[in-house]
Amino acid sequence: MRKKVTINRLIFIGVLAIVAVYYLIWAAGLKFNGNPDELMRYLIPKYIYNHGNLPTGYDKEAVYQLGNWSYAFYPQMLGGVLSAFFMKLSAIFTTKYLVLAARLTSVLAGVVTVAFVGLTLHKIKKDFRLTILGMLLIAFVPQFTYLSSYVNNDVIAVCGVSVIMYALYSGCSTGEHWDVRKTILLALGMIICTLGYLNSMGFVLIGGLCFLFSLYRQHKADRISKKQAVTLALALILIVTVVCLPFYLRNALIYHGDLFGMKTFHAQYVKWLQHGGAALQHPYLGQGSLGQFLTDTNFWLTTQKSFIAYFGYLTVPAGTMIYLFYLVIFSTGIIGYCMKPFADGNHSDALPNWGMVIGGVITIALFMYYALFIDIQPQGRYVMEILPFFIVVESIGLSKINDAIFKTSRPLWILMGIYIVINLYCLVEKVYPLLIR
Repeated sequence: MRKKVTINRLIFIGVLAIVAVYYLIWAAGLKFNGNPDELMRYLIPKYIYNHGNLPTGYDKEAVYQLGNWSYAFYPQMLGGVLSAFFMKLSAIFTTKYLVLAARLTSVLAGVVTVAFVGLTLHKIKKDFRLTILGMLLIAFVPQFTYLSSYVNNDVIAVCGVSVIMYALYSGCSTGEHWDVRKTILLALGMIICTLGYLNSMGFVLIGGLCFLFSLYRQHKADRISKKQAVTLALALILIVTVVCLPFYLRNALIYHGDLFGMKTFHAQYVKWLQHGGAALQHPYLGQGSLGQFLTDTNFWLTTQKSFIAYFGYLTVPAGTMIYLFYLVIFSTGIIGYCMKPFADGNHSDALPNWGMVIGGVITIALFMYYALFIDIQPQGRYVMEILPFFIVVESIGLSKINDAIFKTSRPLWILMGIYIVINLYCLVEKVYPLLIR
């Protein structure tokens, strides 16, 4: 038994190592700023690298050439700080690879996400086959591979959500209870999201609520004492507050109470317009109704495609057959999961399941709000935070379909082989000619 566990761990680490090398290859090859918002994002770690402190949105080196835009207005500085750290390490040896060093944050976030999706599946099913299946499924979604290869905050938020997800299944499910380690892990996921990207805040909110509700339920069931429950709740609040609050207080002090930086960001854009700059943001409600938005086939189809594989500044789509392939795979997984909902009919995971679903709904609602009132952006990366739980559902669903039809796992692994080849083909055929330096 111990030998089997050791072999499984080696396989788990091996998969992560292969994924890390694969992402590094893409990170080393992608053209700089051929990828969405990369230059604008890169200005933050570059400033920190050059000056040794956080920029403000008024620092010229942190301001984008269009719109008076700067991500330095926002308190989500985790990606910039980590990238600057890797840039400093790289500079000890050479300054030739500073962009690649900055991209290591995305590579790391991608690999960590793959790991926690696998750990979550193992927590739910205790089936190592399912663990590896989920890791391969998320690692080789072309758009996720792409996000794990250049400077962006989307993949950092996805990473945070994957940590929150694992923590919730570890502490909320029936038969489990919260302890110090699990609470710290949840706090870590919440910190990554809070300082990573605003889109993931729905999962922070739901993660906190699920945590508090399950603590209450576990206390009532005499699984933990009142003192333990209160201590863990205070510990979570304290850890997240101590790490995150300084960034938001800094915003409030610099931008006159603007905690999130959004009002100041918009005010600078208005100045751009007042000085003759071209309009760069186009809210949907400025040209159509809510009904038209909800039935806008082009908007929603582009969003779905860019959730799977749409590269550059939405200029490099994948082929129609690739989209159909993923549509079939994802639809089959959902059907399989619904055959016996919530982990083979066992409702022990109902709380984290519904928590992740509601977190996803909030994420999509924020995406819709942005498109309606701020700017039309049919980009799947803005809802990529739903991917970790979506892949958990897919993995369980595909496994159920396979087990219902076949007596062996071989068809599932053949499918995964095809899946990985599709990923390789998609990226090499579409990304390489246009985006690789």
